[in-house]
Amino acid sequence: MWLMSRYVLFTVVCALVHEASAADTCVYSKSAAKVSLPSWTDTLELMSAPSLCMMLGSAVFLCLSVSKKIQACFQNLSAGVLIAAIGNELFPLLRCGSPNSTSAPPEWASYVGLCGGMLVGLVFMFGIDGFLDSLEGDEDEDDEDGGSEGTPLTETAPKATYDAEAAGSHDEADCENKDHYTGKLKDRMVKNLAVLDTNLKALEDVTNKPNVNRGEIDKAVHAVINTVDTGLRQVTLKKQLTSGELKKLQRQVQTLKELAVEANGKVDTLKAARLVLEALEEAAEECHANVMRKKLAKWSSEIVATPVDERRPADESAQIPWGQVIGTTIDGCVDGLLIGLSYSASTTAGVSMAIATCIEMGFLGLSFSGSVKQGTSNPMVHMAICAIPPAAIFAAGCLGRAAGAALESNQAIFIGFISFALVALLYLVTQELLVKARNVSGDEGVVIRLMFFVGLLGGLILDKVLS
Repeated sequence: MWLMSRYVLFTVVCALVHEASAADTCVYSKSAAKVSLPSWTDTLELMSAPSLCMMLGSAVFLCLSVSKKIQACFQNLSAGVLIAAIGNELFPLLRCGSPNSTSAPPEWASYVGLCGGMLVGLVFMFGIDGFLDSLEGDEDEDDEDGGSEGTPLTETAPKATYDAEAAGSHDEADCENKDHYTGKLKDRMVKNLAVLDTNLKALEDVTNKPNVNRGEIDKAVHAVINTVDTGLRQVTLKKQLTSGELKKLQRQVQTLKELAVEANGKVDTLKAARLVLEALEEAAEECHANVMRKKLAKWSSEIVATPVDERRPADESAQIPWGQVIGTTIDGCVDGLLIGLSYSASTTAGVSMAIATCIEMGFLGLSFSGSVKQGTSNPMVHMAICAIPPAAIFAAGCLGRAAGAALESNQAIFIGFISFALVALLYLVTQELLVKARNVSGDEGVVIRLMFFVGLLGGLILDKVLS
């Protein structure tokens, strides 16, 4: 959270500096007759660039594997370029309105457009995020074998290895009434806190030992984490794993087993052993996220880093991630709309936003193609679905150009559209790109973190070149 705050603060400072240096520099057309909008031919050529970059990224996935560190580098690079484009091109449009207008927008129009667009953008993005989460939950509950939804894990798991009460299961009555915190649920929580107290004392004893090794401390810490997870499952009142979630978990366990088998022949060197253990750790974390129903990043795919010859085809029970398809298409629509609006107001702004979006979409196409490939073994279906977001970018860009031309006389709505698209773009940067890259880099990935500032510098230089 502190890291995100630093990035947001940095963005605000950049915006303030830009505002200060650009004071009283708003330029407007002297007459409506002198307004020269970009031709439709130029618009179509411009919008084809990010669309083709995304399709190229989707095709690259089929031929190459890209390590997670390289993916994280491009995520930070994309974030830096986008932040620079926002400061250079979008903030002036928010402050001055469309330069094709014959006069500055009234103050009330600026405030109404700015606040209204940002409010609508926030509601839209967080609403879409919640909708996609619920859609993914519905997909997990689908049972292709015709079984009933909500099948508890206890029906298939061996009783000797599954303790329902220790795992924090609940009665249906407890789940239906979230205000009811008495009876069995409260008793379980009290017992869990007692276990937590015991584990904490054990951890304290271990840390007070002379010459204690990391292994003992790590074991004690994981015991505390396991107890806390048990408590979380209790108080969040989540029902048992559905049959869909159980199938997903079984596939993840199978992947873990295969990695463990492969590890036997890949530990000849220290570097190889570390890579194998990192892969096992990541697979185990995916299992844990599935059990805890933690939200996973939509704009990433683990299969992208897997060597091409080691990728397994999608199994029969796999499903196309329609939630991610919808989310990626919406993201493409917003980006295309923003490019079209910017291009109608300023050629430099449109080209700058298009170049920044090309970098973003190239990476996004790579991860999106990997996610779709995990849901279908049919190459034609894979190609057709991967073509949806690029088509959305192209269509939305053309729509944005037409809207920008039509809104020259209505500055409030023009500023509102820019503000809306700005929120959507920043949402992607702060909630997806930076977060995912940080998870990969940790505190030691200096090069990965440096790529954000490389992208920022590249974006600033790009603006000077285009200007």
